[in-house]
Amino acid sequence: MLEAVRFGISKQTLILVDGHALSIGKVKAHFTAGFIENTTAETKDIIKYTKFLARWFAKSGSEPSILAAWGLRP
Repeated sequence: MLEAVRFGISKQTLILVDGHALSIGKVKAHFTAGFIENTTAETKDIIKYTKFLARWFAKSGSEPSILAAWGLRP
């Protein structure tokens, strides 16, 4: 999942706020069917996990609840 977060940050679909919090970036992630069809298996996995994380973060609520789900404390 770390690769998915890094990918989202590199594409500016995720941003870091206050140096540590993730937030929605200005760019909406979009991959054409042709791109996905012609890319590597690793990139396909990264796209899949990025989509999963985006849905999960959108439904997870606050930063403390996300960290708690990962077994961490803020």
